[in-house]
Amino acid sequence: LIIFLFSVGIAVSQDKIELKNANELSGKTVDGQNIREANGNVEFVQGNVKVFCNSATQYIDANRVELRGNVRIYQDTLTLLTTKATYFGDDKRAISEGGVTLKDPNATIRANGGTYSFNDGKAVFKGDVIIINPGYRITSDELTYLRNSEDSFAKGNVIVTTDSAVIKADNIDFFKTQGKTFATGDVSIESDSTVITSDTATNYSKEKKSIASGKVKIISLNNNTVAFGNNIENYEDNNFTILRGNAVLIQIEENK
Repeated sequence: LIIFLFSVGIAVSQDKIELKNANELSGKTVDGQNIREANGNVEFVQGNVKVFCNSATQYIDANRVELRGNVRIYQDTLTLLTTKATYFGDDKRAISEGGVTLKDPNATIRANGGTYSFNDGKAVFKGDVIIINPGYRITSDELTYLRNSEDSFAKGNVIVTTDSAVIKADNIDFFKTQGKTFATGDVSIESDSTVITSDTATNYSKEKKSIASGKVKIISLNNNTVAFGNNIENYEDNNFTILRGNAVLIQIEENK
């Protein structure tokens, strides 16, 4: 077992970033580190990750590359676009210091900057984040996106727009496959027939069901009612609501 782990460690350490092309190339040694400067049509490769940019500084011993200008990183069907980034070869991770766009067949994400791990398909983006998918749209201050499951975890001024609802909150966890959205902090759920506000809420888009707790208020647009309670379950398709804890129901009469 010890020999096996040692062998794996050697294999990983030898997975170096390889320079494939550059119009101009120079090298130097600084503090014992071998550094390579590449300019013009620069191309690197590491396994199934391909990197292109206008210029780069490669720290060969550290297995790290600083990328500048029209940076494009590809892995299978994924594309990462930015103006400036650092790529770490030991863990196949890119940190973008400028505006960044991540594209794959399932979603497009844009932000002011962030980190993407090519090993586990995890993106952590910050600043004016937006993710667009054929079935939903999320905007937030910060977003963690798991590419393999398409789950998203958003923080700060979050808005999730789906076919069945618009959900706003301080924090939202969005589980795409389950059709489940968990929201906390100043929550608002707007659908075709109801508006729900609360401290926390869970929305099930496939069932068109919402469960909320904490200072709950629900406005029914179909029957002109406003309800208050500590906890609520709302079934939109059935036009049915369950209130628990200090429940109050107010009927609003229309002016004739």
